[in-house]
Amino acid sequence: MALTSDVLWDVGEVARALGVTSSSADAEIHGVSIDSRTLNPGDLFIALDGTTGASLRAAKGAGHDGHDFVEHAASKGAAAAMVHRPIRATVPLIKVSNTREGLWRLGIAARARMTGVVFAITGSAGKTTAKSMLAAVTEGFATEGSLNNVWGVPLSLARTPRNALAGIYEVGMNAPAEIAPLARLVAPQVALVLNALPAHLKQLGSVDAVRREKLTIFAGLEPGGTLVLPEAMNDDLVPRDINRFRFGCSQQADLMYSPVDESWQAIEVTCAGQQLQVPVPGGGEHRAQTVAAVSACAIAGGYPLACLTKLSSVELPAGRGRETLVGGVTIIDDSYNANPVSMAYAIEQLAKRPGRRLALLGEMLELGESEATSHAELGTLAGALVDGAWCVGGAARLTHDALPASVRLGWHQEASEALMDSLLETLEDGDCLLIKGSNLVFWSRGFTSGLVQRLATR
Repeated sequence: MALTSDVLWDVGEVARALGVTSSSADAEIHGVSIDSRTLNPGDLFIALDGTTGASLRAAKGAGHDGHDFVEHAASKGAAAAMVHRPIRATVPLIKVSNTREGLWRLGIAARARMTGVVFAITGSAGKTTAKSMLAAVTEGFATEGSLNNVWGVPLSLARTPRNALAGIYEVGMNAPAEIAPLARLVAPQVALVLNALPAHLKQLGSVDAVRREKLTIFAGLEPGGTLVLPEAMNDDLVPRDINRFRFGCSQQADLMYSPVDESWQAIEVTCAGQQLQVPVPGGGEHRAQTVAAVSACAIAGGYPLACLTKLSSVELPAGRGRETLVGGVTIIDDSYNANPVSMAYAIEQLAKRPGRRLALLGEMLELGESEATSHAELGTLAGALVDGAWCVGGAARLTHDALPASVRLGWHQEASEALMDSLLETLEDGDCLLIKGSNLVFWSRGFTSGLVQRLATR
C-alpha cells in the first residue's frame, strides 16, 4: 500500500514494528494519542494502564487505565487502538503484551525510519523554547509542549512525520539515571546540554549532580555525533572521543555571541569566520543564551548560518515568557516553571520595562536544602528591582518577608480567587506584570489564562 505524506502510519506498519498482527492492516493513522479527551479523528489510541514496563521502569502511573477509554476514543474517530488485555471495541485493535512497551517500541521504529537530522535537547530551563526555535530554523518536526519523560519521548518519536526534514526532541529528568536511556532512544546526531541550574535538587542534591546527569545525554549520540554545550561547562565525564561544539561569549568558543543592544533583542553570532546578526525572540540575556545554543546546534547539524534569520518569526511557547496586552496591562506569562536562576533572569528583564513593574512570584519547588535561602534571596532581588510583588505558596512566604514593605502586595497560600481579586483591583493601564513560579503554582491551574479573561472583560 502506497502511503501519502500526511499519513503517519498504517495499522500494518505499527503491527510489524511491534511484532504482532492486526485484522485491519490498511487502516491509515494520522496521529498518536494516549488521552481520549484530546484525541483527533484518525489517531492511534494507545491504552496505557498506569503501570510500568521494562523499558519504562521509571514511569509513574497516572491512576487511570486507558483500556477503560478505548470506546470513547472510538467514538471520537480513532483509527485503531493498541491494547494489552482482552477488550471489545468498535475499532481495529493492535494487541501487545504491554502497551507501555509497545509505545517504546513504536518510538524505536519511528526513529529507525527517519532520514533527517535528529537533535536531542536537555537542560534545567529553556528546553521547550530551544526546541521550538530549532524546529523553526531547521524547518523540522517538534511536538508542542514538554513531552520529555519516559512516555513523552517515545510518544514524540511516534508522532514524527515519515518525511520530516529534521526531528527535535526534549530529554528531561526528575531523578538520576533517566537521561541516558531516553537519549539512546532518540539516538541524535546532535545533543545539546543547554544549562545546568539549581532544579531538582531535592532528588539530585547539588547543581554539580544536575550537570553530571545532563551530560549523560552523550550516551545516545550516533557515531560521529556532536555534543553542544556552554563553553564554561565542565565536561569531565564525557569521553575524549566525543565531538564537542561550545557556545559562549569569549573568542575561545566555537560559536561566539555578543549583544547588539542592552535589552538583548538581538545578538551577533560569529562562527568559523562568519558573522550574522540574529534576533532573540522575547529578548533578554537568558533567551540570548538559548538562541546561541540553538545556533550552535544548527551549525553542528550542517545547516548554514543564514538559517538563523528564521528566528524573527518565532513566537515564544506558552508559559515561557509569551506576552499579552489585555485591558491596558502587559502580561508576561512565564508560569510554566521556575528555579532561582530563571527567576532572577525574568525579574532583571522585567526591571528594564517601562511603566509600573509588578511581579506575581510563585514558590520554587524541589530545591531541597537550598529552599529557604533561595526564596529569601529572591525577595531581596525583587525588592530592589520591581515596584510591587505578590507571593504565592508556602515557601514563597520567605520571599514575601524579604521584600521591603513598600513592595509587598500580599502573600497567598495558593493562586486563589482572593489573589485574583487583588490583582484586578491593583492592575492599571500601562502596568507590566510578570507571572512566574513552579508549574503547580500557576500553570497547572490555568491561572494566567483566567486572569487574561478577567482583564479583558472588566
